[in-house]
Amino acid sequence: MFISIPMSLFAALFTRADTGRGSMDWVAPAVLWSLPVLIGLISVSLGIRAVRASPRGSNSWTAAVSALWISGLLVFVGTILVVRGGDFMILF
Repeated sequence: MFISIPMSLFAALFTRADTGRGSMDWVAPAVLWSLPVLIGLISVSLGIRAVRASPRGSNSWTAAVSALWISGLLVFVGTILVVRGGDFMILF
């Protein structure tokens, strides 16, 4: 998020309308969430691979399951914030 926030601020500065809704309002949220979503998908695929490859009950299996639960919880909280706010741009 620290990497994509400045880029999304520039995208919002150059693409958002002065008043009301504009046709390019989707650009800043797409820039903001592009890198975290990519990293999240990679981490979830690695977590699933670790769960399948590790014996059940081992430390690596427990860590992988915990990481997958935390990832799912973050997706759930982010989705709730977006639905309640009515906008894809939570920070602005």
